[in-house]
Amino acid sequence: MIPETHYARHDGLHLAYQVLGDGPPDILLLDQWFGHLEAQWDVAPLAELRERLASFGRLIMYDKRGSGLSDPLAPNQLPTVEEWMDDIPIVLDAVGAEKAVVVANIGGGIMATTYAAAHPERVASLVLVDCFARFTAADDYPFGAPIEDVPRTLESIDEFMGRGLMLNLFAPSEATDDRLVRAWARYERQAASPGMTAATVHCLVLGRRIALGASYDPPTGAVSPAPGKVPGHDAAECAFWKGGAASQRALERRRPSWPERVR
Repeated sequence: MIPETHYARHDGLHLAYQVLGDGPPDILLLDQWFGHLEAQWDVAPLAELRERLASFGRLIMYDKRGSGLSDPLAPNQLPTVEEWMDDIPIVLDAVGAEKAVVVANIGGGIMATTYAAAHPERVASLVLVDCFARFTAADDYPFGAPIEDVPRTLESIDEFMGRGLMLNLFAPSEATDDRLVRAWARYERQAASPGMTAATVHCLVLGRRIALGASYDPPTGAVSPAPGKVPGHDAAECAFWKGGAASQRALERRRPSWPERVR
């Protein structure tokens, strides 16, 4: 059964959200950066993951402003990550959640770690799956992609978004399933337009580095791809980067990721 979609209001914007299951604990899912609350239930692996999370807590999901069922944004008028992040407590307040386990995937990790640093009192624990501190490489961050690859990445988004792009990038082992590719392509088209996707990725990947305050040290798990599952990337590349011993612990805790784990 698909949960009912509700709306929270923030500064004149409507934020679509759904709740599934019962808590405690409350679990906030920040999946990727784009989504569509109702279309996600038509993609079997996405539905299965949400049902499994809701089997041991109250799962809270919402569409970020500019995507899915939340109010749209113009690609040339995007908010900052901090402004995007400010929507999270609005949604949590709407469902009566004081504190939540935050589970983030891929680009959702940028918002999750920013939120955890800004509102540690509202984060019970932090689970990061295939996330990254920044997209591009730097002298002190060798895991990232070469800066010269960014234009090609943006061109690929403009050309292939809505055609199963993310499935090919992040779960290539599943991209041979034609039925799943078609379902995922529909999900992409409903989640965001190619222009909105490219503009948001451009905003997120160019030079942004996640830095958590020294006072924030929650229970944190990092999960990244098994070697060879994501073409052109080392398994450590998507690991959570906090610095020092914490980053080393995160790299050591990496495990095979969905879809290899979730069947």
